[in-house]
Amino acid sequence: MKRGFTLAEILISALILILITMAIVMIFNIGDKVFFNDSGLIDLQQDSRQAMDGMIREIRQAKQEALRPLSVTNNRGTVTFFIPNITNSISYSLQNGQIIRTHSGATEVLANNIATLSFCCEGGIDCLDCADSRFLQAQLQAQKTVNQLLIIFPSIPGAVGGQNLIEEVRLRQ
Repeated sequence: MKRGFTLAEILISALILILITMAIVMIFNIGDKVFFNDSGLIDLQQDSRQAMDGMIREIRQAKQEALRPLSVTNNRGTVTFFIPNITNSISYSLQNGQIIRTHSGATEVLANNIATLSFCCEGGIDCLDCADSRFLQAQLQAQKTVNQLLIIFPSIPGAVGGQNLIEEVRLRQ
């Protein structure tokens, strides 16, 4: 007598196979989300740090002169300065989520997805008065949405917003 599988055994086997397949698909979905979120965060970090490093390197060359002082304007969102032996000013500002460098009428985008950018002259009367300042502080925060999740850089685990990438430059006198 030939013996085969019963209908109940086939249904139970199919159910177990479906559950295992669903678990594998869920694991791949989670891995996919983590990968793309981490990739988005890495992109934000690289763009933000590269823009900050470029700004700081150029600001470090600026020299405080009586006729051509370094200035912070526009609610701390724009810095304008001169480099010795260059006649036109250089400025950095935040416009529509982009850090814009302006020099000799030409503009260049340094970074995208920037939420905040601010400059503060330290040692003066307030952040906007750079005449007697010894230091300039630049702060930025970047953010973008990846897979319907808002990614913020810099992000500190357990902290709620308000974290910025901060660099400080000693100004030449």
